[in-house]
Amino acid sequence: AQDSLNLASFQTKVELLPKETFYLLCNVLHGTKPIKFQWFKNDQQISSSGRIVLETEPTMSMLKIYSVQYSDSGNYSCEAKNHVGSDVQSTILVVKGLNFSGFCDIF
Repeated sequence: AQDSLNLASFQTKVELLPKETFYLLCNVLHGTKPIKFQWFKNDQQISSSGRIVLETEPTMSMLKIYSVQYSDSGNYSCEAKNHVGSDVQSTILVVKGLNFSGFCDIF
């Protein structure tokens, strides 16, 4: 039987402060190439844009979000697929800080 696709486990939760950088590595432990990676936030597909950078190689994909904001909090998942099957890993990003810290910017 062919090796099924297998991803390294993600941490279940990542806590960051605003302006920090979020890194998430989606690493295939074993599986036949070619492998296609897709990234999702709260089940919506994401792609590179602005502060969000995706870097993909044959057996891994890295998600980077620079200068995180409260709005970046959510459930991030990586899906890897090949001709045999697929695997998904996900983590919760929590951007912490005082709820009222942004008020000065508003008024």
